[in-house]
Amino acid sequence: MKTIKVLFIILIAILTPIMVTYAAIPDTDIHTAASNQTPRIQKVEITDIVQCEYDPAFYNATVDVYYTGTTNLQAYIEYENNVSGTVYHSNRSYYTKFNIENIDSRKNACIHITATNDYSMATRTIELLSGIGPTTPSSGISIITDGLNGTDIPSAFQSHSVHIDHKGNTLTDHKWKYLQQLKNGVYEVISTSEDANFTIPAITNESKYKINDEVCVNGMIIYQGTLDGMAVETIQDMPLDMKPHITKVEIIEKRPCEDNPTFYDVTLDAYYIGGAYTSVMVEEEDNPSTAYYPSYTQDYSRFHLQYIDSWRKVYISVTTENDYGSDTYTIELPATEDDDNTTSLKQLLSDSDIYCDVYDCKGIFIKKIMEYNEILSLCNKGILFVKIFKDKRYVTTTKFINR
Repeated sequence: MKTIKVLFIILIAILTPIMVTYAAIPDTDIHTAASNQTPRIQKVEITDIVQCEYDPAFYNATVDVYYTGTTNLQAYIEYENNVSGTVYHSNRSYYTKFNIENIDSRKNACIHITATNDYSMATRTIELLSGIGPTTPSSGISIITDGLNGTDIPSAFQSHSVHIDHKGNTLTDHKWKYLQQLKNGVYEVISTSEDANFTIPAITNESKYKINDEVCVNGMIIYQGTLDGMAVETIQDMPLDMKPHITKVEIIEKRPCEDNPTFYDVTLDAYYIGGAYTSVMVEEEDNPSTAYYPSYTQDYSRFHLQYIDSWRKVYISVTTENDYGSDTYTIELPATEDDDNTTSLKQLLSDSDIYCDVYDCKGIFIKKIMEYNEILSLCNKGILFVKIFKDKRYVTTTKFINR
C-alpha cells in the first residue's frame, strides 16, 4: 500500500508542470495557432446586376467570394479617379455574398476584394468598364439594328450592322462600343468604332461567355456623339441568341421517279446559322413510316429526297440543332389532284415540239405519244401518268383521267 502511494506522488509531480504550462496558453492563441495559414481567395464572381430604381445611371452588383484561411474579408469599389466607395465587411468563413450598391455606370471602376489574417493578406480585383449598367437614352437619337424588327433577337453566329436614327439632324463625333458579359459576370469590350455605322461581330469563342436563362449572351451597345452641337449618349441592350436559326429553305427541283412516276424525288437546299447538325424528315399523310436525311455540314446543306408518294399530302420538315436549342421549318406539298386534264393535254399535244411518255398507275411504261388521240385508246388502263417533254427536255408530270 505504501508503494502505491509513493508511485502516485511521483506521477503527480511529473504531470503538474505540463498541466500548468497548458493552462497558461490562452484560448485565443490556440485558435490562432490552428489557423496559421495564408489566406487564399479561390473564386470571385459577379452573379447579378440590377439597375437602381431611383437613377438608371447607377446599378447594384452581387459579388460571390469563396476563400480559405480567414474570417476577415472586405470589399470596396474604386473609380478611375481614385475615389473609393463604401467598404463592405464580412467575418464569415469560406463564402460571402457582397451586395455592392450604387455603382456609377458612366465610369470605369474596380471592385477590390481583400482577405487578411494575422500572418498574411490576399487580394483580388474585378474591373468594371463604363456602360455596364443601362442609362436613360438621350432624346433625339436611337440605335437601329439593320434587318431586324422590334421582336427579333439577333443571332450570335452572324455579324449585325447598326446605325443611329437621328431624325435628320446633324450627328457627328461618333463613338461606338459593344460589350458582352463573360462567365464571371464582368462585361468585356468586344469592338469599337468611330464611323457613322457600327458592326457587331459574330461570336467566335462561345465558351468564354455567360449564357442567360433565355439562352442568350448578354450584350449592350454604347453610343456617344454630337447632335446639332450637343453631346448625346444612348445605351441599348443587345443580347445575342445562341440557338441556331434556319434562314432559307428552297425546293430546287421536283421530278418524277424514272421507274415509277407515281412517286417523285425532291432536291432541297437549306441555309442556316449556328447549326451543328441538320436533318430533313419526310412524312406522308396516312403513312406511319417516315424518311430521315441527316447532314453535319455548317451553314448550308443540299438534300436529295427520294420516292415521295404523289398521291399523299407530304410534310417536309427541316431541323437544325446545336447545344443550345433547335429551329424547324416545314413545307407542305399537296397530293396530286384528280382533275380532268383532257383539255390541257389536248392543247399541249397540239404543239409539234411536245411529246409524252405514258405510264400506268403502277409506274410501268406503256408508250410514247405525239398526239392526243393516242392516249384515248389507253383509257382502259385506268389512271395514267403522263410525263411531258418539250424539245426533248422534261417539263412536268400530270395525272390523266378520261371522264
